[in-house]
Amino acid sequence: KTHVSSGEADLTVFVLTRNGEIVGKYRGESSFRESFNPTGEIAPGDRLNLALTDAVQQIQEKILHDARLRNIASR
Repeated sequence: KTHVSSGEADLTVFVLTRNGEIVGKYRGESSFRESFNPTGEIAPGDRLNLALTDAVQQIQEKILHDARLRNIASR
């Protein structure tokens, strides 16, 4: 029997100064919808873990390429 698994990860990270001012807001999102046979090759939750990993990697890339944040960090 084939099953359908779907879900999404939507993550927002706020970077603040020591005074609590928002320096940046970074969002990453990923979703999945897959049909599968429960043969055990993929454990429950693995698909959601992959979606979360994708969202975190998107945020990391945005932070790394934010020149404004680099300027603040270099002070």
